[in-house]
Amino acid sequence: MKRSLLPGLSAIILLMYFTSCKNPDNLSISVKDSEDVYKFSAHYDEEKTERVQHLINEGIAPNHIESTEDWDFTTVLNDRTHVKIESAPGDLIIKLDKEENDKASYLQVKRMCEEIKGVLAEKK
Repeated sequence: MKRSLLPGLSAIILLMYFTSCKNPDNLSISVKDSEDVYKFSAHYDEEKTERVQHLINEGIAPNHIESTEDWDFTTVLNDRTHVKIESAPGDLIIKLDKEENDKASYLQVKRMCEEIKGVLAEKK
């Protein structure tokens, strides 16, 4: 009985080890661009959080968020763009409802997310 448990236990431990290994760059980016929503999600190196939040502030200007901690807000920009932003060190979600916003708003948010993606992809 003990002999048959050892290979199974070893396999489970190896599986846990390999599935817990992270991307060496600690980067995961996902974009959903459907008919009704644009959603940008990223998990990244926490050291890049300040740069990411700076790009967001540039993208939503003249609106501005002072905190470098967790963000969770929906903002309305001067051009009436409604955008939902959730940010914590190393994590980001930006969501735009395409039915609530026009194409120019969509393109503006998408452009901002592409800039963020570029910063996140930079090597140290």
